[in-house]
Parts: sequence; C-alpha cells; structure tokens
Amino acid sequence: MTRASRTPISAATAARQLVLAGRWRTLPTRDTEAKIRMALRSRHPWVLPLLPTDAMDALVALGQPGGRCGWCHAPAGLPRNEVTSAILGDGCTSCRVAWEAAAAAVRERPHVRQLVAAGFRPEAAANLRTPEQIADYTRRLRVLDRAKLPPRPIPEPAYYQRRPWPAGAVR
Repeated sequence: MTRASRTPISAATAARQLVLAGRWRTLPTRDTEAKIRMALRSRHPWVLPLLPTDAMDALVALGQPGGRCGWCHAPAGLPRNEVTSAILGDGCTSCRVAWEAAAAAVRERPHVRQLVAAGFRPEAAANLRTPEQIADYTRRLRVLDRAKLPPRPIPEPAYYQRRPWPAGAVR
C-alpha cells in the first residue's frame, strides 16, 4: 500500500481484515484489545497511528465470539462514523431498526413535549400527528367533559334485604 493511500478508512479496513482472520487470538496475553494491538503492530504498523480511539473499541467488538453483528457487541456510546462503519459494517436488521427508532424519537420529542405542555396525556400526544387530529381529539375531550352521567343506583346487598317470614312461623 502506498503512503498516499493510507487513510483512516483504509487503516480501518486493514484492521478489520486482520481481526476477522483470527490469528491474533493465539497471542500470549489475556486482554483482547492488547492482542489486537500486538497483531496490528506486527503486521500493519502504519495502522495504529491512523485509527481514532473509538476504532479500537469497534475492533474489540468485532472480535467477540457469537453469531451477532459487531454493532450488537459494541459498547453503547460508540459513535457511528465512517471509521467505525468501515470496521463493523452496516449492522444487522435489529440494529438498523433500533437506530431508526432512536432517530424517530429524537425527531418526535419536541412535538410530544409541546402537546403534553398543552394538557394532553403523553400516551395520546404520541399518537397525534396532524393539526386536524389534535383538533378532533380536543373536541372529543370537551364533549366528554360536558357529558353528565346519571347516578348509578347501588343495589342493596342480599344480606340487607328483608326476607319473608315462613308460613306458620311465630313472630
């Protein structure tokens, strides 16, 4: 590889190939990160200075055993940028769904806060999208507030009711 083509992305790709090859697992140390660093230092010494600090966490996550993707093993605060995506890939379906849900929550949060501040319950505010839906929901709430339900008769329990005296009994 020429010096001009040594970028963080090409370094991440070379490190990914080294980790996926798996020869680093036999190195004589217990820490996974230390094993990967030793293998990178011996095979590709130009890679370590080009990788950012979060790329090492991505490499450790990629080296975890199991049938899941590297993003499933990655630490929670690992940023999704070009370098970590070059190492861990696009993610599995469940990871992508979780990212889309998080993005939707960030997008919808101001809308829901505004409706809650206007007096709506959070459960209802999350389902109201358009101004027409909000107006219709408000109208239905006002109708419910104005409606007066008749008092419900409370029947006496059976043990308080009078029983007729049996025929021929003396009082």
